Amino acid sequence: MQTTFIDCIISIDDFLACFTAINFITFLNLSIQAIIALAAVSSVIFAMISIRNSKKAKRVQLSIEELRINNGTDIPRKANRILSIFEDNTHPLNGDLLASNYFADEKKPELLEQAIDLIAYLNNLEHISTFIKYNVCDEKIIKMNLENRMVRTWKASMTFIQAYRMHTNNKEVWIHFEVLVQKWKKEKNT
Repeated sequence: MQTTFIDCIISIDDFLACFTAINFITFLNLSIQAIIALAAVSSVIFAMISIRNSKKAKRVQLSIEELRINNGTDIPRKANRILSIFEDNTHPLNGDLLASNYFADEKKPELLEQAIDLIAYLNNLEHISTFIKYNVCDEKIIKMNLENRMVRTWKASMTFIQAYRMHTNNKEVWIHFEVLVQKWKKEKNT
């Protein structure tokens, strides 16, 4: 049986005892509600942290898989051979010449093969850069493993990329790769 305020008006002592009992019960009710609310908030926060950590673990896993795939193909090896042509001003197929000659005369087999290999490699780096942009891959892991190679590729193939963009009339080709490399170069300079 619960005591009401009217039942307590009999005497001051009874009133104080009744008021204290009601306050204590109210305090217990509020305390229990607060504990329940705190438990609910804690479980939501825990769930959010678990989801975030799960997403980060998945990004790390995908990053490692991308690196494994990237290093497991012969595309980087072929690209390094072509990049050395771009960087060697004395080579008969210097990078500037490769870019201009390829688009002027696409029928030369040696130019075509080298251009196809370079395009495949640039597509691969664009793929990785897009994954980083949309947080599919972990940027720190990719940067730690590929930064030097990607910056070198950008510097060496810039002329080819510009010529390809003009030839295809598409300024967005390999844009995520370009933006990522520019970001990393800027971070290095600051």
